[in-house]
Amino acid sequence: MESHLPENKALNLAALIITYNEEANILRTLSALQWIPEILIVDSGSTDSTLSIAAQFNNTRVDRKSTRLNSSHTVISYAVFCLKKK
Repeated sequence: MESHLPENKALNLAALIITYNEEANILRTLSALQWIPEILIVDSGSTDSTLSIAAQFNNTRVDRKSTRLNSSHTVISYAVFCLKKK
């Protein structure tokens, strides 16, 4: 993919991915997002290999919740908190 940013321009962007047992999709998703400097995965207690797949990517950070987050507002609020505590 060709970049349209000047070479000396840093991209201030992060992606948020909310997961729960997404081993079938996470590799393809993270591979497509490698141009983004930081990817935050908020995981709701996956029991499959979602997290071990995500750990293969250097620009990916995982924050694991022990319980499922039950609303999109809660998830977004929690993700913003995680990005700020970086």
